[in-house]
Amino acid sequence: MVIQSLVSVIIILSTALRIDAACSFETDCRVDGCTVQVYPNPWIPRSQTSFTFVNSAASVSSNEIWSATIKSLNYQTYGVQLADYTTDHWGFVVRGAAEIPAFSCQSGGSTATTAATTTTATTTITATTTQQTDLTGNILLPTVGLTSSFIRMTEFMNQLTTTLDSTTRVVHSSGGAAGGVISEGQAYGMLIAAAVAETNSGQNRETAISFGIELFRGWQKMCQLTDSGSCQFSGYICENNPCLPNWKFSDDLSAVWGTGAASDADGDAILAMIILVESTHGEGRSWWNELASWAYNSCKAFMQFNTKLDSSGTQRIIRLGSCWGGWDCTNPSYYSPAHYRVFRDYMLKYANQLGSVNEGTEHEPKWNNLINTVYTVLESNQCESTGLTTNWFVPSESNPSTGGSTSCSGSGTPAAEYGSEAARGVWRIVLDYLWFSDEATQGVGTREYTRRVANHVTSKLKSATSSCMSTDCDSSLNLDVPPECFVETIHSLWLDNAFMYGPTSTSLIVPLQGGEADNQQQALDTAATKVNSGSVNDYYDGSWTVLTTITLNGDFSRLKVILQSLH
Repeated sequence: MVIQSLVSVIIILSTALRIDAACSFETDCRVDGCTVQVYPNPWIPRSQTSFTFVNSAASVSSNEIWSATIKSLNYQTYGVQLADYTTDHWGFVVRGAAEIPAFSCQSGGSTATTAATTTTATTTITATTTQQTDLTGNILLPTVGLTSSFIRMTEFMNQLTTTLDSTTRVVHSSGGAAGGVISEGQAYGMLIAAAVAETNSGQNRETAISFGIELFRGWQKMCQLTDSGSCQFSGYICENNPCLPNWKFSDDLSAVWGTGAASDADGDAILAMIILVESTHGEGRSWWNELASWAYNSCKAFMQFNTKLDSSGTQRIIRLGSCWGGWDCTNPSYYSPAHYRVFRDYMLKYANQLGSVNEGTEHEPKWNNLINTVYTVLESNQCESTGLTTNWFVPSESNPSTGGSTSCSGSGTPAAEYGSEAARGVWRIVLDYLWFSDEATQGVGTREYTRRVANHVTSKLKSATSSCMSTDCDSSLNLDVPPECFVETIHSLWLDNAFMYGPTSTSLIVPLQGGEADNQQQALDTAATKVNSGSVNDYYDGSWTVLTTITLNGDFSRLKVILQSLH
């Protein structure tokens, strides 16, 4: 049976069918029918039924082998994946393993009872292959194979991290303004581990959780080494430590090499904590309460020290970190509206348990204001025809919707360049599309923002060939620089650096409407092939090879279930 669709597919429920052989959670099943008790997605309490897996002829032939695999999405939600003897896959979402005792193939002539009806289900993917569908039907996925997220995570941990002791792991950076242990890299590692933990099952999930907690212990130690030089006065609320660490430390975490927190890293680390908290909720892990509390208080600290109101007190902007930036200088690639929605919802959910009764509702309008300002500034900074933004930007404080200037810079990168800073901003807005597309309509909005980028990138990659995937051999692959835009230059050889082509290409999973839509799948497959050929040896390129893989193979999209459940 072949199902190819960008939208939901209809699965037919049949009457009882004979079971020919036994099956279990991850065992092939040679059956006429295999029954599982499921809840609808979105979940409706006490609404359940039994599904019998069938093909379009309402039966499974005796010579077909169907694999039924339960993949854990969180402690309550599971995705069932089925594959016949071809390479085509389909599936839908079920709830709680304890709630589906009927998940088995029964031998000895047993029968499965179902209601004769129909329901709508959504397509899914496996960890090692991808198709042009996802859990929601709202994104494109490559039709070429991608390395699994678990394997990429393992490469990251083996190549870029070490353990300081039996419980603490750190990410080592190199090159540019980096070197040593920086909060950005530590946060990337935490987020990678958390995403892999939530989208895997069995021993792979346990391995990812262990990596995540070891990296969290490293983050804690960084916070413990952070002092008043971090500009977090009166903010020692994470076990009497600052919640936001200094941005740079020695490789053994024995010395501080750079003071002040970095808001992009802080956001990624807090998001990782929340994903791990929700993914392991109710499992009785010894560290759960500590992690949940640290994440909650870190949200509070982020709002207090990493954001700033304008002079009128009406618009809130992201700072570069606890000691610098705001309306006088900002970095559009730090803007992470999806993160801020998660922080808002997490505080609302856990205020009574981890904070005070009114903290969640008191912070809610602050988070919403911040998100609104993010999209207002991005609308001013983004080039409408190419979707590109600058490394650095000074927004108009009196009216950020009217523009600004590129009169500030940092980390040795040109302000008016679409470069190593700016490119990752695309990925951050893509996450907002993946998780909150219906809500993310402020300003330019996530759909319009990402489609502008995707349309321009598609126009370049549609003609790329495997023999030349570099602007060095094909100048037509250079991104455009219209004179009316803030972006004046493009990072040299953007297709030769994973930190450029990786996050930029994540825009291609957002379906275009018109423009270059007919060429988008080809461009996405070209980008995915290049990403898949990348290695994880260098810190910055390696990090973006992994993060891009987890995005393009659909695993970041699958976090939507757990993150929206906070709301």
